[in-house]
Amino acid sequence: MCQVENYSREKENIVIQVVISLLIETQMQAMFDNLLMVYIPETIQLQRLLKRDNITEELAMNLIRCQLSVEEKRGYCDLVIDNSGSLEETL
Repeated sequence: MCQVENYSREKENIVIQVVISLLIETQMQAMFDNLLMVYIPETIQLQRLLKRDNITEELAMNLIRCQLSVEEKRGYCDLVIDNSGSLEETL
């Protein structure tokens, strides 16, 4: 995160994109002016996780439950992109 702070001090109107899986859970959201979230409902999150990682449903649910719910995270975000449909629907 030091690099983010350095860049933001060097340039006034810089846009910095950072991908941090547990940003809110680690209480780092105050470091940023705006938060963007790519949102999917938990049911679709589960389906995609099972397909992508080829893991059991129990393990997938444990991974999901280790984080704040996606619904709760939405409340922290300034912009939410709904990714629950196809790629064409998202764009």
